[in-house]
Amino acid sequence: MLKPLLTLLCSCALTLAYSQEFTYSFNGNLSIDDLVRLKDSLSQLPISSVRIALKSEQEVGYLNFYYEENTNGENTSLFSLVDIKKTLIEFGLFPQQCTMHFNKQKP
Repeated sequence: MLKPLLTLLCSCALTLAYSQEFTYSFNGNLSIDDLVRLKDSLSQLPISSVRIALKSEQEVGYLNFYYEENTNGENTSLFSLVDIKKTLIEFGLFPQQCTMHFNKQKP
């Protein structure tokens, strides 16, 4: 129980200092219409550069997106990977693994 909580707290702390790129894999199948709706739903979250890649014959795919903390304090939206997971589940997809890549922001 403490390990997931510690992981969450560490990722929140690192959010303040870094730009983050995420890759979230999932299982399931999407129609073209559902793909457009999923992209629209994800655009409501405080993330950018959302790309979705599907292998429909294998019913797998991945979601690639960026989150960058606004250093001048204008971005008041909070980011949570739970929101991404909930959105994937709403579309009948099964979230698998989320990978985070840190890129230092340039001053």
